[in-house]
Amino acid sequence: MGDPKDFQFNLPAEARPAAHPLREKIHGPAWAAAPECTSVRPEAPASAIRAIVIHATAGASTEGAVSVMVAHRASFHWLVADENEAAHGD
Repeated sequence: MGDPKDFQFNLPAEARPAAHPLREKIHGPAWAAAPECTSVRPEAPASAIRAIVIHATAGASTEGAVSVMVAHRASFHWLVADENEAAHGD
């Protein structure tokens, strides 16, 4: 496996896009599982984000990613739908 530092980059301040609201949707099963597999943060995630980590899911679907959260083996704040799902790109 490669060194994660090889995949990390910082956008220069002048090249960062303006703040843009996301069209977020609550995923019911993930929302229900969150209290059992996440930890309390001192601020809302949107106020305290220092980095965004994008990685492939364990599987190829939103349901596959949510299944590990429901099993209390992983957690996430936001999920980007797989490129083969209709919601990808929303």
